Parts: sequence; C-alpha cells; structure tokens
Amino acid sequence: MNSPIIGASLGRTGTYSLKLALERLGFAPCLHMSDFSSNPALCRKWIRALDSGFPDWPALLNGYRAVVDWPACNHVAEFLQCFPNATVIYTERTFEDWYSSIRQTIVPALQWSTQIASGKRSPFIELANHEVLGTSFQGKLDRDSLKLVYEQHRQQIAELVPSEQILFIDLQQGWVPLCQFLGFPVPEDTFPHANMAGDFVRTLRRNRRA
Repeated sequence: MNSPIIGASLGRTGTYSLKLALERLGFAPCLHMSDFSSNPALCRKWIRALDSGFPDWPALLNGYRAVVDWPACNHVAEFLQCFPNATVIYTERTFEDWYSSIRQTIVPALQWSTQIASGKRSPFIELANHEVLGTSFQGKLDRDSLKLVYEQHRQQIAELVPSEQILFIDLQQGWVPLCQFLGFPVPEDTFPHANMAGDFVRTLRRNRRA
C-alpha cells in the first residue's frame, strides 16, 4: 500500500479540521477518532491488534489515505517503521488553549467512563480508555501532568521525524501552508474549521454499554 499521511498531534488540536481538509484535497478516507465512535467492529479490531503487542499496521491502515488524531498519534514511530517516507503533519495549538478545551470535554468524559466496570464498557470506551487515558495521559488528568505530556509529545515527534517530512502548522493559517507542503493548488473554498468540542462526551455517553 502507499504511505498514508500521518497526523502526529494529540486530539483537540484541530485534528478533525485537518481530516476534512485532507479529504477535500483527495486524501480520503482519513481515519479519525470520530470514525471509531459509530463502528464497534473497527474498535474491536484495533483493540485486538494493540493488545497483541504486534499490530499489523499496514493491515490496520489499509484503505486509508490519511490517519489523524487518536489512536494514530500514539503510534507514529511504528508507522514510520512501516512507511519510512511518509508525510507527517503536526497541528499546533498553545498548551493553554488545548488544556482549556480538553478540561471541558475529554477530561470529564474520561473521568466519567472510568466509573463503568470494564466488562460493561463499549468497544469505543475501551479504546478511548486504552489509547487516550492510558497510553497518552498515563492515567493522570491533572494540569501539570497533561502539560508534560503535551510538551513531551511534540518534542518526541520533532526528534523522530526528519524535518523535510513534517509540517508543523497552526490551522488558523488556512490552506496555504498545507497545500504548499503537499504540493497542491489552494482550493477556492474556505478552509474547514470544525469544532467537535462536545462530541467526545456525547459519544462516550451514547456508547456506554458493550
């Protein structure tokens, strides 16, 4: 398979807007955490692969032109082992803006989800707890811990990916830097700025039971 575009930044940094933008440029489908919310079979497939310790990444990403947000952002190093020449995009946001967003959305949703017994959790909740609460946040949701996670993640990605293969972008800049990096003409339509702030909470509550 061809190398997919890899979105390396944590969720709530404009990853859904990036998904829409990449799909508008022809990189469809682009896998995003929102795609798991209505697809229990996809959640189970990824959970089994992650639990095995040896995921078949080309098989998991087969059919996708791009992959962003969780769970992908936790596995950039593994992706690059399979696709060493892959294009990587990192959406930038200040820590304070990011923390303000997740404090109102992801943090309370994760706190709520942990009150559900593991055997009663839906596949989407299991995946979110595994990849967001566990792998990304290491089970810690206080501000200082999340600040460290946020800063270390960016540093690790910057050290991991060759500079010519990665674009660091604030999506408020719109189409131009993204299109220049990918070698595409700038679309005439407005850059998609989609805000899914409340969707994570609503999705977890809809998917409460297995």
